[in-house]
Amino acid sequence: GRCPACREGRENLCHNVRFLGSASVFPHMQGMFREYFTMPEAQCVKVTNDEVSLGEVAMSEPLSVALHSANRAGNLLGRSVLIIGCMQVIACRLAGASRIAITDVVDHPLSVARQVGADQTIRVDQLPQGSTIASVAGEFDVAFEVSGAPQALSACIESVRRGGIVVQVGTLPAEGMHLQANLI
Repeated sequence: GRCPACREGRENLCHNVRFLGSASVFPHMQGMFREYFTMPEAQCVKVTNDEVSLGEVAMSEPLSVALHSANRAGNLLGRSVLIIGCMQVIACRLAGASRIAITDVVDHPLSVARQVGADQTIRVDQLPQGSTIASVAGEFDVAFEVSGAPQALSACIESVRRGGIVVQVGTLPAEGMHLQANLI
């Protein structure tokens, strides 16, 4: 909370940032899939409205990340969007995306994505040999990498049109990754 980024109100850019569920630091910060945990007071917001369920409260942080990243992509009105990683579907639909495709390797998240507004779902582990997301679904104006998997970032870069936008949301591995930079 004392570095220049923190003092500017941009805690997300702190060189010493630590947050629940982060695998970007070692030892890893465990998430909240447990019965009890301790949170710093500064990261807590009192909920006084009895009309908001605990489930809705629990989803407020992931939704805020999705809304922020959709905003970082710029104007999505009428744009085709690829999402690799489900909350992002809601944010992109609210931002006016005309076509939303989402990928995963598991059926259940894809089913949920269809329920919240995805136009197309793609099981990337079941693509025909030698094919790409773009060869199956066409190119996209914007791609969001939300999973934190290195191969997902590569797939985003390969799937956007020339001059398209890739928004990196997921936390990539600390040990780095291979990236085909000539595609950027």
